[in-house]
Amino acid sequence: MTVAGAPATRDASLQLQAEFDRWRAGRDSLRVLEAGCGSTTRLDLGPQAYLTGLDISPSQLARNSSVHERIVGDLQFFPIPQGAFDVAVCWDVLEHLDQPAAAVRNMARALRPGGVLVLAVPNLWSIKGIVTKLTPFGLHVAFYRHALGDRSVGTDASDQFPTCLRLDVAPPRLRALARELGLRARFEANYEGPVQAELRRRSRMANALFAVAGMLSRLATGRRLDLTGSDYLLVLERPA
Repeated sequence: MTVAGAPATRDASLQLQAEFDRWRAGRDSLRVLEAGCGSTTRLDLGPQAYLTGLDISPSQLARNSSVHERIVGDLQFFPIPQGAFDVAVCWDVLEHLDQPAAAVRNMARALRPGGVLVLAVPNLWSIKGIVTKLTPFGLHVAFYRHALGDRSVGTDASDQFPTCLRLDVAPPRLRALARELGLRARFEANYEGPVQAELRRRSRMANALFAVAGMLSRLATGRRLDLTGSDYLLVLERPA
């Protein structure tokens, strides 16, 4: 079951993939930057894509079997060649950076004309975003281990890391930065991410609380804000 008003992860992912496939139509081969790629590639980039993985963690980078080239570096400052990539994908990375706007500028410079930048971040203006922002990483580790049963959190095998969630990753700030950089939005979506959905599945009380919070936030803001939309997707295109 999905909280009313917040699309499920699967629905948002299918919509994102469909939009990416429309953009990819007619393009034979792609140079792709998996920015802060970690151990997993999240988007189907097609069989002709050449993937360059950039991550600050050598161990996470080594676990990603999808990339063809691996670079250990900080996405905020690494000198990515200008205009070198057709696609840059940055999935659940910006929230961990102290200067996320610098990382977005860096990726935008790396795009060729007509290229796209795919961003996925927690929605700061959601229950999940606010709680994550205001609580320490130790509490996040305890939550994943004891509430969700993920014993890998806090070890090298985990893809959970300390979170900054700077204001620059909030959807309005990202859209404003995109305009400043001359990028146009092709697709965006607020949706309920898998962590929140799993918590609701495990706890009837949490499910009820999220449902009430979502209903009240939609009523109070004329549906402009839904606190249950825990995650955010944004696809930006550099004009050809």
